[in-house]
Amino acid sequence: FTDNTEFTMEMNPEDISPEKLSTMYEIGVNRVNAGIQSFHKDLLITLDRYNDEEKYSRVLGHLSNSRIKRFGIDLIHGIPGQTLEMFLSDLNKSLDARVTHISLYSLTVEKGTEYAKQLKKKQAKPPNEELQFEVLQTLPGILATKGYKQYEVSNYCKDGEESRHNLKYWTMEKYLALGPGAHGFTDKGRYFNHRSIEKYASGEFGLTYEAPVYLDEMALCLFRLFIPFNLQSFLVLIPEKKVLLEKLVENWVNAGLCTYHAGIFQWKPHAVMRLDELILALSEV
Repeated sequence: FTDNTEFTMEMNPEDISPEKLSTMYEIGVNRVNAGIQSFHKDLLITLDRYNDEEKYSRVLGHLSNSRIKRFGIDLIHGIPGQTLEMFLSDLNKSLDARVTHISLYSLTVEKGTEYAKQLKKKQAKPPNEELQFEVLQTLPGILATKGYKQYEVSNYCKDGEESRHNLKYWTMEKYLALGPGAHGFTDKGRYFNHRSIEKYASGEFGLTYEAPVYLDEMALCLFRLFIPFNLQSFLVLIPEKKVLLEKLVENWVNAGLCTYHAGIFQWKPHAVMRLDELILALSEV
């Protein structure tokens, strides 16, 4: 390992305590991310999430008082019944706790979840798309004034506090999959392990490799980034599509959606409002 290895632990709010954070620090964890989603109990109930108000009220204090100084949270917007004021109150609580990283996700309907089942039966309301639009439109400016940059479509951080493991995924670097159900990426391709704990523990890893389709990878990962990146270094992976992709990027430049100079690409902030549509165009290259 390098001297500055990032060791992140993802945590559920109900599992966060001073004792557990102290133990993590002792074993080398130097970054924690907490799946808060919201501090409003009624919204958590809508999401079928853990919702103990007393525990939730202490989470940010535990994190900010921990010896682990790099910590982030996840928040969701677009929950039925959620207002912009409710979302901003969740956000401001987090900013007051001096979080170094914030992931802000639009509510999506995940197949198989209780929410998806209720929605199908018309027992629940769909995601609030109007609120999602408003948040996407105003958030970059709000957080910029607080010292947080948007480095990926849903992720903001203080300077130098990017999630380094996520950046590996988005820039298509190689990584290992350790444990049942884990997904990895090596020179052989993308692979995943058996979901079964028993099979994995017995040494039956069930490795299945799939060759990456690099244009799809770039659409799903690379073009999510809002920081500048060297697009030329990725075009060598798709030589047969290079000219067509550069023409598409030239069209985006002419439309005022991005900059592209000396091989360095960067989205302009307002492009986030059309990102799904723009990335879809990559599949037509």
